Amino acid sequence: MPTAVAPLVQQVAERAEKDSGFAEVLDALLEAPTARRARSSASPPPG
Repeated sequence: MPTAVAPLVQQVAERAEKDSGFAEVLDALLEAPTARRARSSASPPPG
């Protein structure tokens, strides 16, 4: 994990431990299906 992200990860973990509502939202976000990204207009056509 990049060192720039580590402090944010720590803050999120600490808040989730203290705030059950935040933890529930975080769990829901992590369990949600991932949307596929739309192709950029700059992308070449498939094939």
